[in-house]
Amino acid sequence: MKNVLIFIAGIILGITLVELSYYGKNDQLILSEENEKILSIYEMNVFQVIGEGGALVKSGKFPNEQIYLLLHNEADLYYDNQKIQVSKGMKVKQVGIYRYKNKEDFILTVPAIRIEQINSNQK
Repeated sequence: MKNVLIFIAGIILGITLVELSYYGKNDQLILSEENEKILSIYEMNVFQVIGEGGALVKSGKFPNEQIYLLLHNEADLYYDNQKIQVSKGMKVKQVGIYRYKNKEDFILTVPAIRIEQINSNQK
């Protein structure tokens, strides 16, 4: 009986460790220079700051609002409920995708974006 309990505990521990190693690393940013594109976004609202790297933002009106990961530039810092206006001379460029787990434990994938200055060398 003791061996069966140890065996079952080992299986549960193994499954837990595999799940923790996978979901502990589920936040994943994939950047792609080949698939960059300019988006028509002029206003965003921060709803969650992600470490020092950026923030999850919403753009658009319900029910058509879209979630993005806004990567910070060196001078930008974000905070919850911040409204971000894209000023003239700036563009919003999709530079990749971001995969994360939400509060309901669903894994979501959203576009990763960056606000950049418009220059004459754009594609």
